[in-house]
Amino acid sequence: MATIALTQANFDEYFAKPLLAIEFWAPWCEPCRDFSRLYEAAALKYPQIIFMKVNVDQEIALAKDFSVRSVPTLVVIHQKTMILHQAGLIPEHALWDLMDQALHIADIL
Repeated sequence: MATIALTQANFDEYFAKPLLAIEFWAPWCEPCRDFSRLYEAAALKYPQIIFMKVNVDQEIALAKDFSVRSVPTLVVIHQKTMILHQAGLIPEHALWDLMDQALHIADIL
């Protein structure tokens, strides 16, 4: 599944979904470009998770609501509860591990 642009306008539609991964990024951020390629691959590898992206330059309020202070930042939400807030570039093996853990949490909660 492809990633979905998360905006203030569609936030309520998606926030109630069972498991979300949200990448906060900016077009001027070089580490964001590197992470985005990996994040897009994760969206294909983990179809059980809804992968979303937030451009912090366009969605300032969402970035503020999620306490995003640097980009890239990855947030994972399970049933409206934040279970991960990780800033910085995440290596591939660590991202796969985080997504596996998120799926495990979703199965047991």
